[in-house]
Amino acid sequence: MREGRVSGGRSTKVPRPRCGVLGASLLWALGSWASAAGTTAGAVLGFDNGARGIAMGGAYAALARDVSGGLHWNPGGLGFLEGYEFEASYASLYAGMNHGYLGGGRGFGRWGGLAVGMSHLDAGPQLETRSDPAGGYTMTGSFRPWARVVSAGYGWSASSPEGGLGVGAVAKTVEESILNDKNAAAGFDIGVMVRQLGGLVSLGVAVQNMGSRYGLGGYRLPQSLRTGVGAEWRGWAGVLDLVVSRGEAVSMRAGMEYLILRTLALRAGFDSSLASDLGKFSGLQGGLSAGMGMRVRDYRFDYAFTSAGGLGATHRFTLGVRWGPPAGRGQPEARPKPVSRPALPAERRRMELELPSAPGLEAESSGPEAGALPPLEPSVPEPVAAPEARPTKAPPSPAARPKPRPYAGAAGSAAAARALLESLAASPRGSTRREEVLGLLLAKAADLRPLRREAVVAVNAALEDELGSSVGTNANRLLAIRLIGAIGDPETGPLVQSCLFNPDAEVAAEAAQALAATGAKASLEALENVVRQLGDDPRFSTAKGKALAPKMRAALNALRSAP
Repeated sequence: MREGRVSGGRSTKVPRPRCGVLGASLLWALGSWASAAGTTAGAVLGFDNGARGIAMGGAYAALARDVSGGLHWNPGGLGFLEGYEFEASYASLYAGMNHGYLGGGRGFGRWGGLAVGMSHLDAGPQLETRSDPAGGYTMTGSFRPWARVVSAGYGWSASSPEGGLGVGAVAKTVEESILNDKNAAAGFDIGVMVRQLGGLVSLGVAVQNMGSRYGLGGYRLPQSLRTGVGAEWRGWAGVLDLVVSRGEAVSMRAGMEYLILRTLALRAGFDSSLASDLGKFSGLQGGLSAGMGMRVRDYRFDYAFTSAGGLGATHRFTLGVRWGPPAGRGQPEARPKPVSRPALPAERRRMELELPSAPGLEAESSGPEAGALPPLEPSVPEPVAAPEARPTKAPPSPAARPKPRPYAGAAGSAAAARALLESLAASPRGSTRREEVLGLLLAKAADLRPLRREAVVAVNAALEDELGSSVGTNANRLLAIRLIGAIGDPETGPLVQSCLFNPDAEVAAEAAQALAATGAKASLEALENVVRQLGDDPRFSTAKGKALAPKMRAALNALRSAP
């Protein structure tokens, strides 16, 4: 039977037939003693938090974009928090131990995310014995060992249409108690997370448990380097982590997840370090894990099962809730309101519907210079006489506005479509010329589909240009967003998603409809958050906003039902 020296000649043991195994696991769990090498302690930090990551074998460094993931696996994920988040977790472990966790956080958009959490390990009641002169043991009472970790972290992220970069840090305190002996230490983690290809691929690196020494023996915390790579595609997620811990062999963790109808998730994984720690007691099943998750609106439930072979199994349950829009995520800075032009909606409809059928279009398309891009030189309108009683001219009506000269080849070949895209890139931001080019492209969006990727890059660049400039106009933003929806490429979601938080309700509604048209499922959660807050959103409290609110709800329903 394995014993642990505490103080005053006392020792502890578990009076069961398999007490040697259970006592060993208890000592390993609490970590109040040094490891086999005599250099580290505080192994309670090795207990994972959060059923999702545990069900995937603990391979979570590249997907840790929630509270438990950021505080325990990779602080870089805290920069990607959105809205408010709270979760509670409970685990029934082998050897009669129990582990609980509480955590909460808040995402502040471009200002990052903040989270705090606490985990508590209870080893259950243990017998206190004292050796007697005859070589036996006398029971003198009982005690209840425990360990606790309190942590707080902050992360910051920079997002782009192709992905994002998150960096973060977590500070923590560790306390452990056995009988009258208590130890405490402080440590910190740092981490980085990189997302690329529109979130398709994620990379994570974290250095964990750096800090003060532990107890009177001056033991170190179990420092480790965790690296991970993950991929997410159409409901599938695969992850792989490599963990290098001080004084231990490199361990591998792998897992996968499949999401069904954005509601039910099935998960499985393997942890080589757990299989190695359990050794001969684990059998062939040691280190295997599985689980499931369910999500209903803002609420989620996760379950994880981990096999410990001959020691039994562990079960972890996690309840979580997330609410509120991602504050500031993707919201452009406040800009001067552009000067409005009279009857802009009517003019835009005229431009979209009438320009492609302008006289002479077919003749120019078949001429020797077909495909060329002549400059936009509108014909000179007839002068409008001002009333004698008023010295200033009244603005011309939409019908009196000059019609721009149509582009040669706008109705036909790929060369003409490319010429329009080149003209779009060359047109000044916020200009009428850019508005006219966008209108022509929108009217012939079907011709752009063979050039989908090229068109997406050009239109995205124009939209980003309009959003990032004080001279950008809502007319150009609306046309660019509508054109993206007409092209129908779901990879355009991230930039259009940022427009959901534009100060102008019309831009937000147009973005919602474009996301629905492209079937950008990756943006469904963001759109759900915006629609859920319509009643409290000042953009939709005006008469104009109230008229646009039904379009937001219709777009959400369409995106939910998209294949």
